Amino acid sequence: MRGALIRKRLRNAAVVGLALVLTAAGVTAAAVIADEGSPDAERPAAERPNIVYIQVDDMSADLLSYMTEAAQLRQQGTTMANYVFADSLCCSSRASGLTGRMPHNTGVLTNTSQFGDGGLGAFLDDEDRTYATALRKSGYRTGKMGKYLNEYRPEGADPAWDYDYPADYVPPGWNEWHVAGKGGYGQMNYPMTEAVDGNKKRRHYQDTYLTDLLSGKAVAFLNRSVNDHADQPFFLEVSPFAPHSAVARNAKLPFVPAPRDRANPDAGFAGDCGPVDCNDVKAPRDGSFDRTVADGPQWLRESALTADEKTAIDRNHRLRVQMMQSLNDMIKRLRAHLTKLGVADNTYVVFGSDNGFHLGEHRLLQGKGTPYDHDARVPILVAGPEVKAGATRRELVQNTDMYATFLSLAGLTPGASDGRSMAQLWRGETDGWARDAAFLEHTSHAATTSRDPDAVAGPGNAQPGSYKAIRTADELYVEYATGEVEYHDLAADPHQLTNTAAELPEDRRAVLHRTLTALSTCGRPDKPDCWTAGQIG
Repeated sequence: MRGALIRKRLRNAAVVGLALVLTAAGVTAAAVIADEGSPDAERPAAERPNIVYIQVDDMSADLLSYMTEAAQLRQQGTTMANYVFADSLCCSSRASGLTGRMPHNTGVLTNTSQFGDGGLGAFLDDEDRTYATALRKSGYRTGKMGKYLNEYRPEGADPAWDYDYPADYVPPGWNEWHVAGKGGYGQMNYPMTEAVDGNKKRRHYQDTYLTDLLSGKAVAFLNRSVNDHADQPFFLEVSPFAPHSAVARNAKLPFVPAPRDRANPDAGFAGDCGPVDCNDVKAPRDGSFDRTVADGPQWLRESALTADEKTAIDRNHRLRVQMMQSLNDMIKRLRAHLTKLGVADNTYVVFGSDNGFHLGEHRLLQGKGTPYDHDARVPILVAGPEVKAGATRRELVQNTDMYATFLSLAGLTPGASDGRSMAQLWRGETDGWARDAAFLEHTSHAATTSRDPDAVAGPGNAQPGSYKAIRTADELYVEYATGEVEYHDLAADPHQLTNTAAELPEDRRAVLHRTLTALSTCGRPDKPDCWTAGQIG
């Protein structure tokens, strides 16, 4: 099937190397994949927990305070405060979460296939080794709805692309599939491929707000799973496009809240901003807002934000806050429905984002992809069986840990991955968790096209070039492809405003460089695994 889908495919060298090593050892790649998801022990369906994973798009940490349901999740469950993305970019981040592998091991480094290193095309060969395929194989009923990977289109691959997949393509691992393409960013007027247990159709929605549609689709999935497939536990992943920007240049709003949550000046309605009056909502002015990095890299903007830019930033932040209200409604509806169906006590609800976002921080107008905390670190919230209530954990965790976490929750032994299960931390256990450094790797090409929804570079809106970085509990160390080095002592400089790389003791710099170098190739044949590489000795 893979060969039929792909016309031209530059395979990641690490994947080829792994296949050669396994073949030499007398083990086929298929055998390794088949071993993933093998149950530790047979458990009745009623004893295996259900999982609902809500992964939103481009949510910055400062938006959580506008969600009453997020406050409920914090109170009833555990917050992972130091959740760091291997790359704060949509496609590479999602690919790493699905497989538990770093971007340099998935080969998904960017959002598009323009340079052969991103988009769905770079992931096709790995689609049969995701947490979805492992969970479904082990007996879970799986559902995916919302956004998938960049360049997925219900109508199939663009003829101009150098890879192919059929119209209404459904990747392996999913019993249900309700997924839109790029039109979903605008929230209204989008096609969607819908598949339920092999029965496929395509529908075009014109006037239905996408986040609300997904909420309804999720409820229907829960009903079918509990009422018609009671012998199976379920895994549901809902991936709204909110609060990502509308992308389209002619969009009436740069960010599109649900109609009920938008401002209506004619009716004297400022919009719904949750627990706060929208008239009082502005982008946060603390921390790094409108401040650049002293002795920072050359790509950073130095000039202060103009009054017009601040006005636009405040407007965009307010629109994003309003977009969060439909997400808040979704979480409330799904949790209430789990209770109504009688399965809430045996269901994990996980809420997080694919990356962070900046609006005015470090004088950057809008975007993501930087190594700074506003882009690279957004908490995840979880509630469920044995999860500690009201707890905040500060261990370094990454999106590469999601694969192992979901499989371990299901009672499965994960196959080889670059992460580890967070489940023990959710239960309040600490033994064996000793990650010293989280790894970030970001690839940037000077030339981009409109195919990339995050190509927002323009006058006054600087974007970082390629870099690799490590984040420890109290340090951020970055090596740019330009040769520039950036270092922040997070205890003294929590908002990353002063680059003190020039003052870093040589022995400490050598240790950080050695760790970063090891993490840059971790998980590849004849290289340390990423857990070992992340230990600073």
